[in-house]
Amino acid sequence: MKALSLWNPFAEFMRIGLKTIETRSWPTSYRGALAIHAAKRDVDELGWELVGKFYTRENPLNPMYYGAVVAVVDLSECVRVETFHDGKGGFCLTETELELGDYSNGRFAWMTRHAAPLRKPLPMRGRQGLWNLAPQEIQQINERL
Repeated sequence: MKALSLWNPFAEFMRIGLKTIETRSWPTSYRGALAIHAAKRDVDELGWELVGKFYTRENPLNPMYYGAVVAVVDLSECVRVETFHDGKGGFCLTETELELGDYSNGRFAWMTRHAAPLRKPLPMRGRQGLWNLAPQEIQQINERL
């Protein structure tokens, strides 16, 4: 199993299934179980403004966790964001997905499904990029699903 660190509130949005597409500047050929790790810090203030209608620090939907694996999703596909262009200058995506990702030309959409929140987040140090989990970490994650 591989893992990906996201800043909150985006890790939380993945955990609860509100966000199913993670946009990145780079593609991945990896498919399968992907642990979602909530980084130790939040997005900047601009990020909070963009997602404020879904979640606020003062009135969160759920408690947010930091520095921990919070969910496992199935990474099913990775496509260029241009795939979602509707041919009329817009996108074939929900308003929510558009607001929760960066769909600039040249980026990649990591398509996920089947978000499974951990019953109890597993504290661990995150890393940049897509990273491998140790066998004992995978076992601990599976025990918390």
